Amino acid sequence: MAFTSAPVRASDDEFVVEPNAVVTASINGRPARMLFRGVGSSVPILNPQSANTFDIKPAFIRSGISFQIGPVRVNGRNGVARYDIGGRKQKRRVGWFEREIAPGYDGLLGPMAIAHPVVTMRLRAQRPGEQVVTLGLSTFGYLGGGVVLRSSPLTILQFDPISPTTIANAPFANELAGPLRAFFVGEVRPRLIALGVSRPVRTLQFGTPLSFGAFKIAQTDVRMQDWGRTDTIPDVAPDPDEIIVSALDKNDKRLRFIIAGADALSNCSSITYDKPKRQIRLSCLPS
Repeated sequence: MAFTSAPVRASDDEFVVEPNAVVTASINGRPARMLFRGVGSSVPILNPQSANTFDIKPAFIRSGISFQIGPVRVNGRNGVARYDIGGRKQKRRVGWFEREIAPGYDGLLGPMAIAHPVVTMRLRAQRPGEQVVTLGLSTFGYLGGGVVLRSSPLTILQFDPISPTTIANAPFANELAGPLRAFFVGEVRPRLIALGVSRPVRTLQFGTPLSFGAFKIAQTDVRMQDWGRTDTIPDVAPDPDEIIVSALDKNDKRLRFIIAGADALSNCSSITYDKPKRQIRLSCLPS
């Protein structure tokens, strides 16, 4: 994946950026090169060496942050730094892990870590006939920003145009497999998740796409062994005449998530995070 060097445009109100941009920033008065991703945290996440280079003092209480990726737990720290991104200066908390979050750069940025009230990812040129899909914007702390599909159990949708394919966890797949007439295709394979950790995934095909107006998700990779297992999902398409009943286990409160990748976003030209209006707006061609 090639990375560009700067935001397309930064004004007082809006920060417009390509999803694979390298954003030039200043942290504690020193230049920094930050990768921008739609699934970036609500605070800048630095590589550990960069946190040291920028002279960020860890918080006294090691409550810190941690990231659980399957069986691997990666511990982190946090501290306060002054940083300037796109002409907006802030003094706020930043985080870092024991492993690099963005090898070759200083760290990772998401839309909610940028102080501008509106952040837009330009994916490609707008095309005639596109429709705007408006969804609610929520902030999930170190998980960044996205859409709450349901509050209990918490089920979230996020967007990551850098990722070639969509990805979900096992509880999401188990719950949606029946209503969406989903079935597995292909073989189990490793997929890099984050911080150098790979997990086994398999492609789940939706017989009925997950639809939000003009924006649709037809399939997703599934982390088959994380937050549960997916042994009950079939390997063949269900009979279209079969009535499928899906029961929600009210005691299962595990987080459900799906992160739409480039495959699901191929018909979309932009994703806008409007913080004052608490909206995510996608401009997409109907499929």
